[in-house]
Amino acid sequence: MLDYRLEYFSYFGTTASTLSDVERNAGFVSAFPTVLEGNSLPDITTGEKQPVGTLPVKGQGTVAVQLKPSTYFAITLSPSPQLKDGGTTLQLELTDSTAKFFSVTTTIDTKNPIRKEEITATFPKGIDAAKLIPGVDDLFWLSVDKENGVIRYGKTFRTAAVTYLMATVDVGDIVTKPGPFIWIKQLEYVSISSQQTNYDIRPDIGKVSIGRLPIVDDLPPVITESIALSLEDLALNTTTSIANLDPACQRLYGNIAGPNIQLDDKNFPDFSQALEYSIRTPGCICYENLKSKVGEFGNDPSMTYLRITLGLDEGNSPGVPFVVEIWPSKHKSPIHDHGEAYAVIKVLHGKINASYFNKLDKVNVKLEPDIMLEKGNITWIGPDNYQVHQLHNDFDRVCVTIQCYQYAKKDMSHDEYFEYLEEETNDKKPFKPDSDWDFISFKKLVKEEWERHLKELEWK
Repeated sequence: MLDYRLEYFSYFGTTASTLSDVERNAGFVSAFPTVLEGNSLPDITTGEKQPVGTLPVKGQGTVAVQLKPSTYFAITLSPSPQLKDGGTTLQLELTDSTAKFFSVTTTIDTKNPIRKEEITATFPKGIDAAKLIPGVDDLFWLSVDKENGVIRYGKTFRTAAVTYLMATVDVGDIVTKPGPFIWIKQLEYVSISSQQTNYDIRPDIGKVSIGRLPIVDDLPPVITESIALSLEDLALNTTTSIANLDPACQRLYGNIAGPNIQLDDKNFPDFSQALEYSIRTPGCICYENLKSKVGEFGNDPSMTYLRITLGLDEGNSPGVPFVVEIWPSKHKSPIHDHGEAYAVIKVLHGKINASYFNKLDKVNVKLEPDIMLEKGNITWIGPDNYQVHQLHNDFDRVCVTIQCYQYAKKDMSHDEYFEYLEEETNDKKPFKPDSDWDFISFKKLVKEEWERHLKELEWK
């Protein structure tokens, strides 16, 4: 038996809401998942396995398990603590070759008391993405949605974008017209099991969490002020209000969303032009600094950008929480994560494209489509949302953004490092967010450089 903690938490949309320490501590209980040894697959219809928890709302919710698997893993949702008590059970079975949903029903047939049937499902990212990889730690989740009749399975992040197995079923209405999957409305008890068939890889089950809401649709990456939201935005889910996001994002947004957070201000209205000149002109500070940074993320000279920090490291973010980043034309970041921190990004000048990925790994899957962000746009990142991305300036002019970061309230590890994939080798490497200049000094230097340039033009 392997010990782990069971955490209950609520969702708002697809983002975990903030709980008080008292509430969070009260939500932890001790439990023991089942780990089997041998070559035969586990039979959930026998034995006296106890459920590890219950769905707060019958027939809906998300169960997530942190796991380093062997070759078999299952999450089971049942209407009663034991299948032999009657009813139909939903089971997600994962192996190193496939992923499947099953319904398991007890019958009155003494010769065949258990009927196990596969539920028709699709692989939105292909079957290879859905498989478990023995020995590789990951987050595996199962979502059941009684209202929309949707069952989902995904990995790494609890978002609809990383759904790897999906079934749409007819639940119907329990009063007027019950459907063949009406039994989903009674699912309540959660059990998990992992089988050790490869004796070199023992399953290691970590924390299990149960959310009261299913994963339905992801909050869009672009934030719009509430006064600008339309009925079409709500209907089509094209943008989100800051009110939908975690308080950490709300705090960061409140600091940078205002109209005075701009690049070209009354004190330096030519700041963006001066940056373009400094980037393109040998001997200027931006040009020379970018040249010196080649090799920071590999040998690609286009994988360089400038980080200009504002203020001090407050101990609540990876590095200084507010950073102006300068992206020359045709330059990009590596594919990287954000240490499970929250982030809000505002474009101060120009345009930039963002690509998102399901995980930071050699076999990552790009999540379509890319989004194009332009001056004034604000986007966000959460521990489960848009956490792995790549920014790339595919346009002809410099782009300037302000990025701001904050750890989740429940994050007690405070990982100071981001991780990125080195392009040549696809190896995962750490990167500590640093600073090329502080903002006040940098702005002064660029302004002086620009004024010298303007005087030279006058002399000519």
